[in-house]
Amino acid sequence: MGSGLIIAIVVVGIAVVLGFAYWSYKREKERKAALAAYAAGHGFQMTDRDDSLIQRWGEQVDPFDEGFDKRCENIMRGTWDGRPATLFDYTYHTWETSTDSNGHTTQHKESHNVAITAVQTDRLYPALSVRPEGFLGRTWGRLTNSDIQLEWEDFNRAFTVNCPDRRFASDVLTPQMMEMLMQDRDLAWKIVGPDLITMRAGRNDPDQLEASMASLDRILDLVPEHVRQTDWNVR
Repeated sequence: MGSGLIIAIVVVGIAVVLGFAYWSYKREKERKAALAAYAAGHGFQMTDRDDSLIQRWGEQVDPFDEGFDKRCENIMRGTWDGRPATLFDYTYHTWETSTDSNGHTTQHKESHNVAITAVQTDRLYPALSVRPEGFLGRTWGRLTNSDIQLEWEDFNRAFTVNCPDRRFASDVLTPQMMEMLMQDRDLAWKIVGPDLITMRAGRNDPDQLEASMASLDRILDLVPEHVRQTDWNVR
């Protein structure tokens, strides 16, 4: 291979990398502009970054307990159906190891993006986590007997449920609630303190925000009245 061809290949490679970087930059800029327009149209206040949200829910709560270099960006704060609401992009990083055919291992920094939407309810409930199969794995839940099994086996295979109060989990996850969740198997959600939080892989997008907030509404609407009226003795 001649030196001229090698130079040409290198130049083309650099051009492709720069072109992709510019395309990614432009797309991200357009997404942020669309989020800002959505926030303005719905009465949300926009903040570029506020990592204190990690401490708000505690670093023991997934996905906030994962990885390093954690960031909360493109935060929108306001109200949704009269409830305080917070929407943002959450990013964390992990070191991933790969092995080539010769047995040599290398590490690279991997980014993980999670689109978060949260609303504040009017009271405290026991911590409840409902995650799709594979969202953060279910092996640990089974090993520690913390993966709650419900009466619908298809639901048990599709979702991992964790809660310190099994009665609360069973009361919330009624057949109607499980039926609704089976229609949206990419949605992970949890109750932490007074907050109901939904999580999806990726970043928030204006076209997807309405669906995420609607999911919050459906979950809240399907919580039985006796659950709302019960004193769960949470402090």
